[in-house]
Amino acid sequence: MKSTTFSLLALPALFLSTFAAPAAHPDTAAVERRQVPELYTIADQLYNNIHAHTANIMATTSSITDSSTTAEKDDATSSVRKDIEQITTLINAANADVQSVGGAGTTEKLARRQAATDLAQVIAELIADISNALDAIETTLGLGALLGLLNPLTLGLSGLLLSLQVLVDNILVLVRQIVDGLLTGLAGALAGLPI
Repeated sequence: MKSTTFSLLALPALFLSTFAAPAAHPDTAAVERRQVPELYTIADQLYNNIHAHTANIMATTSSITDSSTTAEKDDATSSVRKDIEQITTLINAANADVQSVGGAGTTEKLARRQAATDLAQVIAELIADISNALDAIETTLGLGALLGLLNPLTLGLSGLLLSLQVLVDNILVLVRQIVDGLLTGLAGALAGLPI
């Protein structure tokens, strides 16, 4: 039970540590105006690709009832685990794409705050979508279905957020403002768990 509780606590703790961690701000950390749409496109494509997997997770978990057989639950667990692995792979690939955008090494500051806000909104929707899918898995299949998958997933998400922070000043602040309600709700849910 303690290792299961630790796994459940790892996701919000990693997000919070990402927000609290100082980010390197080299002179080349700002993004040119023409790069912002590229970052937005990467994030939007990532959201769309991940949403297909989270929708599958939601459909799979909604098909599980109290009267479902062990074989049905095992099949559902296998299916959602594959989806979580694919989500992690997509996040890591998007992180590599974001880092390649930063390779240009420009020094011009982001001119439009709206572009950063739009990007933060997509990232917040991505985090909320993943969180809802994980909640559905935990509710229907239990935490055992997520064992071994949360750490790579949270590491991938943290890497993506940190890569974006290096490129777009204050992106983590914007994402945090959007996601704060989500984390507050998750903290309330975690408080009810027996330890």
